[in-house]
Amino acid sequence: TPHMSRVAARTVLTTTLSAVAGGLTACIGNKLMLSKTWQVMSVCNGILAGLVSITAGCSVILPPHALLVGSVGGLVYLGVSHLTLLVLKVDDPLDAFAVHGGCGLWGLLAASLFAHPLYVGSIGLPTPGAFYGDATLLTAAAVGSLAIVAWVGISSSLLFLLLQRLGLLR
Repeated sequence: TPHMSRVAARTVLTTTLSAVAGGLTACIGNKLMLSKTWQVMSVCNGILAGLVSITAGCSVILPPHALLVGSVGGLVYLGVSHLTLLVLKVDDPLDAFAVHGGCGLWGLLAASLFAHPLYVGSIGLPTPGAFYGDATLLTAAAVGSLAIVAWVGISSSLLFLLLQRLGLLR
């Protein structure tokens, strides 16, 4: 249907814009603020950061906002990666937690902030995002994020404790 093809086209556009913005922001941010060198890994993980950041809201966010979501995703990736390795001393050689954990949480919040009133009804959301005057989605995203963090934290801790007790954890 024409309506669904507009939603699909918007989804493709916002996803692509966010990926580009995340890649550029992470690459330039890493060069200026962290390593002082150009790194391919920063570009690749920045692209992934932009993709993860836009996933929750790709069909309801305006294209200019997708650029912002991807750019913030690139910065979130850099910050969480730095925090994980240098502050918490956890070795994550692929930066999977920074990309998926950090940018995933940012993406949930971004969707609840930027969901446009013209687009939310087309996919069945009851209200627009907080920047359009309704905090319902933001509240739901905050509660959902806390539930995700609690579930992952508890289940991972139990698994790692079991593996440690069995002598299977390095």
